[in-house]
Amino acid sequence: MVNESTIPITYQIGTGGNFLCHFLISARQNNTQLPALSEYGNAHKGPRDFMGISRIKDTTDEMNIKIMLEQSSYLSSYITTTKPYFGALHIYDANLINSYFKKSIRLVYESNDINEIATIFYGKWVLDNVRRNGHEGRSNEHIISTITEEASLFCKDDNLTNILFVSWKELFKGDVEDLISKLSTFTEINPANFHRESIKYWREKTQHCLNTFSDLIKQDVQ
Repeated sequence: MVNESTIPITYQIGTGGNFLCHFLISARQNNTQLPALSEYGNAHKGPRDFMGISRIKDTTDEMNIKIMLEQSSYLSSYITTTKPYFGALHIYDANLINSYFKKSIRLVYESNDINEIATIFYGKWVLDNVRRNGHEGRSNEHIISTITEEASLFCKDDNLTNILFVSWKELFKGDVEDLISKLSTFTEINPANFHRESIKYWREKTQHCLNTFSDLIKQDVQ
């Protein structure tokens, strides 16, 4: 039996999965507080339904899905949280997530997004973490390589009709009302509950990261 209480958000590194998860939970709660972001837009803190689930060494799609299903069952049985639940996780196989959950959201990207996504991901890691320790390894070539190699896993598939595909361009720079309408229709959350200032805030912080880290890279090249 497929899970109907949880809508997983599956995503590639750097494409905003954690922010989108927080954005949806806040909309479900009708919470108008701005998200807890770092100076450069890192969204690993904030409201969440699930404990951290991420792809690490020796962790498979199946293992991460199992963890989410177990936590979803616990929430349904013991916690009085309004459904649907949302959780962000790195899942490569869209067909697999599709076989376990009635609905899911998948963040996708195109080849001309890769450099921007990689720069933002590596920039947030370096600017928020590494620089504080006084050393700045700023090569993001391995991130670009990873995102490029896995691009075919994170593209829209019209045959998977119960997955809502949200593109990087829609999330980062698209029309806010169009995005909210799309998310509202799929999740059945009232569009009035979505806090417009939250996504604008995340976009501003993320753009600040992109600008700052791009400048640092230029300084290294000179």
